Amino acid sequence: MKAHFIVQGHDRHSGPCPWGGNVIDVALLNEEGKAHDVTGEICTFIQLGRTLLPEHFEIIVDGSKGPAILAVIGKDTVLDFLNIGSLVNSFLGTNIELLVDSNLDLPITMTTYFLLDGQSNALRVISAFRNDDDTDVAVHLLVGDILDSGGVVEFFNPASSKQGFGYAGYNPEAMDFLAFRGQKASYAYVPDPQANGTHGASYLAISGVAGIGLGIDNLLTALTQPREQLLENPALIALQPGESGQVGRWIVAGNGSLSS
Repeated sequence: MKAHFIVQGHDRHSGPCPWGGNVIDVALLNEEGKAHDVTGEICTFIQLGRTLLPEHFEIIVDGSKGPAILAVIGKDTVLDFLNIGSLVNSFLGTNIELLVDSNLDLPITMTTYFLLDGQSNALRVISAFRNDDDTDVAVHLLVGDILDSGGVVEFFNPASSKQGFGYAGYNPEAMDFLAFRGQKASYAYVPDPQANGTHGASYLAISGVAGIGLGIDNLLTALTQPREQLLENPALIALQPGESGQVGRWIVAGNGSLSS
């Protein structure tokens, strides 16, 4: 079954994902070519409080002959809505030193690639990062996404403490995938599996918005462990000047049933 995915252009608005360059529409198409969308917005989330500020949109492959590839290129900027580092300090004390600083501008170029086969209901999303610094200092990136569920859907995560529907407020949850189910439509966020067999990600949900950290089982545990341990965590992308790294995930459109 065919699906459509809409990526927002240049924009600035109030909300969990305040800039453009993000997926805002995920839906299957019916026989008449119409769609029922229940998606809010999905945006890149780095250092627990920063996101992509798009500067350039490039259509690499236009989809006229099947596959389509769009690249959104820019720098990082502060994310107004959700700053998990500040939340950690609020709960555990301001004297805790976190490895990642969400208030620090990074010397990186960020590119989000959206790849879609014309007959698929799954969008491949790859976020690439390049360290543009001219010093010998490495950049360490904790990467994830913000998922604004859309408000008319139920969370579904079999790996959570609820083992299915719902979310546990301020308690971080592990996940292999996170699905959002409405009456007529649904969609799922599926991070790439980890090589060591652990869960693909962890998230913290607040008012229907999930802040996701890729490659870690528990956001708070990872953030409060000793610096040496976190630096050895494979979820952290370490880039020397000139080096690049990337993470991948899938966004899948469904019809509202759990089997979709």
